[in-house]
Amino acid sequence: MLVGRAFISMSKLRQRSQPLTPSEQSDLIGKAIPDRIALIERCLNESPTFGRLTAAAIHARALAGFLGIGANRDTLWVDSRYHDHGGEESYEVKISDITNGALFTQAELNTLPDVDQKAIRIGFDTTNLEFAHLTYWSHQQHQTSTGAPNHNYIYALADRVSRFAQTIIRLLRQRLKQCSRC
Repeated sequence: MLVGRAFISMSKLRQRSQPLTPSEQSDLIGKAIPDRIALIERCLNESPTFGRLTAAAIHARALAGFLGIGANRDTLWVDSRYHDHGGEESYEVKISDITNGALFTQAELNTLPDVDQKAIRIGFDTTNLEFAHLTYWSHQQHQTSTGAPNHNYIYALADRVSRFAQTIIRLLRQRLKQCSRC
């Protein structure tokens, strides 16, 4: 996985193409982020469906990226670089683009409680395998004889997504309290 992570890092930019204006920062903190959190919470508070869990997981992963958190099933790492949208421009936003906003450091990630680290690692892995990319189960215990997910699978999936999303939202809220403009 290190090779994959190193490849991803090389294809990313070290900084945004331009800083956020104060009004853009205000809109992001006052509207865009609260709207995403509300959507995630709404999706998790209703009966689990694949669509609701997809929305919650993808938005939670985006918020983790905003915090500078990257992960796979084995490791957490600082993701401080920006996706290159071509021409060395990036429209991706991270908390460090907010006045007094700071990305998580590797030391901070390493000192998160084990339960949080596990929720984030499993959440990234689940989001990638179940929602962001088309994949197929390799474990027959999760599927019926026709290949469809079994009845219990949606609830196990909901539990993983919920733990991930709740952890990221809590970390986001804690970090935003540290920003002077928040």
